[in-house]
Amino acid sequence: MAQTVELHALNESEWQSFLNCSEPQLLHFHEPETGIFIAESPNVIARALHAGYQPLSFLIDKKQMNAQLQQILDACDGVPAYLADTETLQTITGFHMTRGVLCAMQRFELPDMQTVCAGASRIVLLENVMNPTNLGAIFRSAAALEMDAVLL
Repeated sequence: MAQTVELHALNESEWQSFLNCSEPQLLHFHEPETGIFIAESPNVIARALHAGYQPLSFLIDKKQMNAQLQQILDACDGVPAYLADTETLQTITGFHMTRGVLCAMQRFELPDMQTVCAGASRIVLLENVMNPTNLGAIFRSAAALEMDAVLL
């Protein structure tokens, strides 16, 4: 089971460094090791865990604790889970956590281009696409069109 710790201020946890980083900074957080990403919501966290991603720590709104989240925490032995009330979390994160939980997770090392393209006949190649909404739309379109790979 995860190790739960009650928070009252940002400086009481490792989340201070996570929340002060932009997405590109998180990508390079542990360089030369792979970076981290922040997963939000029990459903997204459960899917990431099922895919083999390793959790580093949780930040949880006490009011949002439920059976699904408890099951996730039970499966994450030794991982710190920081709990706080809604107001404290809003102060810590700078936004209202609508899903009630954030999880910092270790990224996988990305496969090289040859591995991604091995056996692929239909490949989407993206250059300088920076808008996350556009990236999401492109990935959904690539999946709908049954593309074999997407290279950024």
